[in-house]
Amino acid sequence: MLVNKITSSWRGASSQLFKDSGMQALMLTSFFGNLIRLSSNLVVARLLSPEAFAITGLAASIIFAFNMISDAGFRAFILRHEEGDETYLLKTLWTIKLARNVILAVLMFVFSDAIASFFSIDDLAFVLKVLCLVFIVEGFVPIGFIAIERQNRIARIMYVRFSCAAISTLMMVIGVYYAQNYWPMIAAMIINNVLQVMLGAIFIGWSGSGFGFQKSIFVELMAWAKYIIPSSVITLMLVQFDKLMLGKTLSVTELGIYFIAINFSAAAATFTIEYARGVLQPYFSLVYRESPDLYLEKVYQKKQRLSMLFAFLLGMLSGGSYLFFDIFYDDRYASGGLYLSILLVTPIMTLVTYSSEVTLILYGYLRTTLIANVSRLVWFLVGAVCSYLWWGTMGLLMTIMTVELLPAIYMVLRLVSCRAVRVGQEAIIIFMAVIGFTLSRTISNAF
Repeated sequence: MLVNKITSSWRGASSQLFKDSGMQALMLTSFFGNLIRLSSNLVVARLLSPEAFAITGLAASIIFAFNMISDAGFRAFILRHEEGDETYLLKTLWTIKLARNVILAVLMFVFSDAIASFFSIDDLAFVLKVLCLVFIVEGFVPIGFIAIERQNRIARIMYVRFSCAAISTLMMVIGVYYAQNYWPMIAAMIINNVLQVMLGAIFIGWSGSGFGFQKSIFVELMAWAKYIIPSSVITLMLVQFDKLMLGKTLSVTELGIYFIAINFSAAAATFTIEYARGVLQPYFSLVYRESPDLYLEKVYQKKQRLSMLFAFLLGMLSGGSYLFFDIFYDDRYASGGLYLSILLVTPIMTLVTYSSEVTLILYGYLRTTLIANVSRLVWFLVGAVCSYLWWGTMGLLMTIMTVELLPAIYMVLRLVSCRAVRVGQEAIIIFMAVIGFTLSRTISNAF
């Protein structure tokens, strides 16, 4: 019976992939994007030492940190706003975003030396100064990347972003081959944003981008941001806390290996987040606006089979992580299998938490993200500190692995209270991941 259900779900999921252009785009860009990511990491890992990944990984994390402390929720604001298609609103937001990015560039330039000193990596200071350009260029990215999501036209966005990432990655690999240092990896971060500006203007359009300002929109955005910014700051603490502790406790070599594992787990995490926010959120928003009485039925019709499939595949990746590193990397990177296995648990859990968060926000629970992140923070700070004191690095990693547990429980209980969830179907998603992990680990042990 269970085998028949799994087979039926697999066939249903495969059928649904080719009925949904957004899902086709997500699957194609994720598959080829991860293939490019894997290939480029394998090549670069043989050309450079793990220390290079530590410097570039820390630089990327710091850019993320600066972005998060100023995240006003532009995307969600446009998707939910009744006048989100209007040019005056989009130009105001584009102008605010550009001004914010210029300020971020200045701040990172000023604090780059102090940040490098904290991690005791001198080379990091100059790298951060160069990467200030990332903020400047990103400020000019057309706001149409967000605007056309309101019409659930997400395939073009995914293809453009995939093209930017693929081209910049190819240039990075070629550059590393000839330069034999990490600077092409730094340049690729800037080139990716340059390509988003250029290809975005060509294929997405420049409409809505450009200078403009209306005070009423700014005031409304700030009122919206009072919930988003605290949540983003907490998210920053959660996402970067492990790097902060491990950056001070691990050797630069081991930290570089950890960042390699993060690169692969980030591919899975990005996929699940893009699935929830890029595919499900626009559709959920459309259903909520047009057919609220059929919301629950359409939600599970849309997401369930694919979520089960993704959970199963992610479970298999987690179970086979040791074999993966044994096959594709040399002995210098052996510890990456452990890191990857642990880090892949979070993307599995986000298949439940992110889609639940979308629904709760649509139902008017705007504090959901904040409350969920507070629970993550409490779990992380208390659990990480205690487990690190008792079990060292392994205790910290186990806390990282289970950080989505409390948010998942909270969101499901909140959804139960407003009758917007089917608990059994959410549990099946996690169960499929367990099956995938067990099967893959069994196969790996056989080798």
